[in-house]
Amino acid sequence: MSERHLKSLLKYCPTGSSEGEKSIRNEIFVNFQGWASLIMPPANCPILLVGKKGAGKSILVDFSIGLLEAKGMPCAKLRPRDLNLDDIPIGASVSQAHSQAYAVLIQAAAAAFGEKLSGILSEAEAALLNEAINNGSRKPDIISKASKILPKLAKGWTKVDLSVFLPEVAPASVKKLDNSLKEALISTGSQKAIYIFIDDTDQVASPAQPGQLNRIWGLLLAARELAELSEEIKCVVTIREEVWLRLSSDQAGQRDQTDHFFSLIRRLDPKTVELREIVRRRLDLAKTDSGEPIFKERYSVFFQGNRPHMPSSDEVTSWEDLIVTRSRGRPRDCVQLINALASTALKAEAPTIGDDMVLPVVQNFSDSRVTLLSQENENELPNLREIIKSFAAKTIYDQGSFKSSNIRIIEYLKSVPSMFSVILFGVALAPNNAQDAIKLLAFLYRTGFLNARYQRPGGSYLHIEPGDEPKLVSWENMNNLQRITWEVHPAYRDYLISAQGGVLYRRPG
Repeated sequence: MSERHLKSLLKYCPTGSSEGEKSIRNEIFVNFQGWASLIMPPANCPILLVGKKGAGKSILVDFSIGLLEAKGMPCAKLRPRDLNLDDIPIGASVSQAHSQAYAVLIQAAAAAFGEKLSGILSEAEAALLNEAINNGSRKPDIISKASKILPKLAKGWTKVDLSVFLPEVAPASVKKLDNSLKEALISTGSQKAIYIFIDDTDQVASPAQPGQLNRIWGLLLAARELAELSEEIKCVVTIREEVWLRLSSDQAGQRDQTDHFFSLIRRLDPKTVELREIVRRRLDLAKTDSGEPIFKERYSVFFQGNRPHMPSSDEVTSWEDLIVTRSRGRPRDCVQLINALASTALKAEAPTIGDDMVLPVVQNFSDSRVTLLSQENENELPNLREIIKSFAAKTIYDQGSFKSSNIRIIEYLKSVPSMFSVILFGVALAPNNAQDAIKLLAFLYRTGFLNARYQRPGGSYLHIEPGDEPKLVSWENMNNLQRITWEVHPAYRDYLISAQGGVLYRRPG
């Protein structure tokens, strides 16, 4: 083995972000089977792609734009910088926010497609669209007229061989992907489409500030109105799961609106089998890039041995399990952990990633995941990091390492507000209050810090994902909660182990 192998690994595991992986995007994309269902909305409706940060929303959008444009369909990607909603007053109603956001959206779409209008529109139509771009916010009638021009840009798919776009993908998979796109498009009632992707929707406002959630609602409703204009307009909106949680639980917000969007949500929540596929795909590409033969086992090229020790433990695992179990269900985490391990080995001038590198790398990685989770949820629960650190106390767990019964976890969470202030969704939680403890438990579950599982007949365990039973953690469901064992997600345990020396614990009750 040589430095070449580790550099190839870093090439295919660079950042985990869409921007940092632009040059390898078509090679590393693996979600072919479910792709069409994620980007093909029902007729006259938008689709909401909801997922945690790092779940792959942006790379899905960028990959889709490349593929759809290769098939001849016009696409536009609108970012927060393209959608200035600052003129919407803080106290604006949803109706007012909707009206103003719609004008901004039409202007942005018209500007994005501006370079693609040549030869398609008449001179009068082109002038109208230009007027909308420049003065639409002051002339609602212009916006209304301009919006009706957009469907004229729609085109049907062309008979382009997608293997040119996806040279590393098996021909059978490429053909299946092509057919799935065609069938999905026909199912919407039209064989033509114009795509408008709205990425990072949550960044058009500051969800923590009073009244700003209505700006996001305004944009979502504007996207729905745009899609209603024509079955040929395909509108795909991405939004972080944390912000969707805020939108759907805001005490003074528009929770009734969530009912209208419920059937339009497509969740990006990669399962373990998908994460393994993502990791294997990148390792195989790196193996080939480093000059190794196809028959060589992928992990042996980059890793020393095949049974590394778990951090701070005598137990052994596989390299793949070590990586995937700490990913929090996010492909970006897998990529960044591999990158950290490879960078450490390269810096040490080691030929491969060794067992001795696991502990320091994984501890730093775990600490960074706690930081990221806290930052992602700082508007919803400002002192989340303090709460997480308090889980370092071993006496919380009565079901084994980092595992607790429902009774014990509720008792502990009842005591947390007496240790320090806990503000959840802008409301202070009271100490020794069971209902508030349930609210905190629900949040820790939804954000992925705590996992839920119960024992099935025969002794095996079934893990319950938040999306599987959205109302699992609720006051009304207290009786059913008694069967649940709660466990800290493996991604955060290494941080807690390193913090256990400095935590004082107050026993529940």
